[in-house]
Amino acid sequence: NSEPEEGEITESEKEESPRSMSSLSNSPFRECQESEMEIQNPEAKSIWPPCVRVMVVRSPVLQVGTLFIITADSSATFGREKDMDHAVRIPEMGVSKVSVPRCAISIVCAPPESSTRLTTFHAEVYFDQEQQSYVLVDQGSQNGTVINGNRILQPKTKCEPQALMHGDEVKMGETVLSFHIHSGTDTCDGCEPGQVMAHLSRHKTEEKLGPVLTKEDKETKRQKELRQMKAKYGLQSNEYEETKTLKNPKYKNRAESRRQTVGSEGAFQRDDAPASVH
Repeated sequence: NSEPEEGEITESEKEESPRSMSSLSNSPFRECQESEMEIQNPEAKSIWPPCVRVMVVRSPVLQVGTLFIITADSSATFGREKDMDHAVRIPEMGVSKVSVPRCAISIVCAPPESSTRLTTFHAEVYFDQEQQSYVLVDQGSQNGTVINGNRILQPKTKCEPQALMHGDEVKMGETVLSFHIHSGTDTCDGCEPGQVMAHLSRHKTEEKLGPVLTKEDKETKRQKELRQMKAKYGLQSNEYEETKTLKNPKYKNRAESRRQTVGSEGAFQRDDAPASVH
C-alpha cells in the first residue's frame, strides 16, 4: 500500500466524519439554536403574557418619565415603605400603608404561595390567568385609588380586582401612573423614557421662550402693565402733573415765546468745514 498524498482523505477519516456530524447534531450548540428558533416563533410570543410598562406622568416625589416594568411571573406591589421591596415605591403621605390579612382581599387568582402573609402596601398588580389580563387590587388604602378619573372604592374598603387596559392612568395619592401593555417587545412613544424626556425638555424650552406676540398683543400687554403700575403706585385716577399744567389757561410757555421773538443762536449747528489733508 502506498502512503496517502497530502490532502487525501483516508478510509478511517471517512468513517469518523459521519460520527462527528452526528455528535454535532446532538451538541449544546444545536440545542441553543433550536431554543432561539422557538423564541423567535411568533406563536410562542403570543402564548406568553405581555409585560406592563408603567410610566410616571405626574408626581411630587418621582421624576416624570421614570419607567417601571411589571411581568406576569410575579405580583407587583405599590407602597411608600422603604424596606418592603416594592415594585413601585411612592414615598408620599397620600400613598397608604395598611396591615390586613391578605387572604381577606385575594379574591380572584391571587398568588397562593403567600395567602396568609400580612400586607403592608397600597395596591397590588398581577396577571389574572382566568381573565388573561392584568388586574389591580387596592388593599384598603386610606385615600383609595383612582383609575381614569374614577375612584374604584371608598377609602379603607377592600376592592374587587380591577382589570387594567392599555393606556389606563392610575392615581395613588398625588402620583399619576400610565400603564402601557404591549405584546412581545413592542413599545410606543408614551412608554419610552427617552421620548418622554425629550418631549418634556422641548416643552420647557417653549415655555421659557414664550409665545410670539403680534402687534395687537404687544399693545394689550403694554396697557395691562401700565394699569398694573398705576395700581401699584396709587395713580389709577390721577393724571400726570405735566398734562394739568399744559392745559391750564394761565400757563405761559416763556421758552416758546423767546424762540419766536428772539430766536436761537444755533450753538449746536455745524458752521465749519472739516479740515482737509490736501
